[in-house]
This record gives sequence, C-alpha cells and structure tokens, in this order.
Amino acid sequence: MRLAVVGSFAEATQEVRFPSLHELIPVAALREIRHYQKNIGMCIPRRSFMKLVRDLMAKEMDDRRRPDMRITAEALGALQEATEMAMTTMMEMSNHCAIHAKRVTLMHKDVRLIRSLMDIWDPNSWLSNVRKGGIGRAYEKLPM
Repeated sequence: MRLAVVGSFAEATQEVRFPSLHELIPVAALREIRHYQKNIGMCIPRRSFMKLVRDLMAKEMDDRRRPDMRITAEALGALQEATEMAMTTMMEMSNHCAIHAKRVTLMHKDVRLIRSLMDIWDPNSWLSNVRKGGIGRAYEKLPM
C-alpha cells in the first residue's frame, strides 16, 4: 500500500512571512499626510478658490441684474480661511463618526449624520438641512 504525499517537505516547513508595516501602509499616502500636517498655508489653491467665488458672484448678480461686484484680496482671504475651517471641522466630525462605526473609510452617510446633528443643534448653521426640509423642520415642530 502506497501513501500519497500532498505537497513537499519544503512547503510544510516554510515559515509564514507577515508583511511589514511599510508594506501595509502606502508610502505616498503617508508622505501626503505629513506634507499637509506640516503645511500652515491654505489647502485650496488661491486662484481656484478665486475663480469659484467669482463664478458664484456672477451667477448671483445675473439673477439680480446688477453690475459686477468686486471683492478685495483681504475679503477673499477671509472667506477662504472661513471656508477651509468649516470644511475641515465637518470632515473631522465625520471622521469621528467613521471611527465610532469601526471604519477607516469616510463615507457619505457620516457626512449626512453630521449635517443632521448640526441641524438639530443649530438649524441656522451652514451645515443644517433646513433648506432641504431635513430633520430641523421636524425638530422645530416638537412641543417643548
């Protein structure tokens, strides 16, 4: 009677190699994270933000049939700083929701949750969904 050998002795004695931390985490992502953590300037390029603001102002002024408006560099800088701070705050809170759900990836449902919570907390906040008929309208109707 002959026994069949499955695999070889070398395969059975070969050590299992675990990937190192360097192989698990993408190097480019870590480099980008370090870059933005060290960076003290704005994350959104100034020229791109200026184009966006001008487009929005032109659209608003088109609706009202008024002459073109201008914006000073200081006002544009303040608007950009406030926008970046608000977006960073929203992303940080959404990231906390993802971490609480034991996920690493930020999903759209995290941002929606933060917006609905901000709607309950402060219906006049820029994050609220009151304009869309979100939770804020239902919250306002509650007897208190």
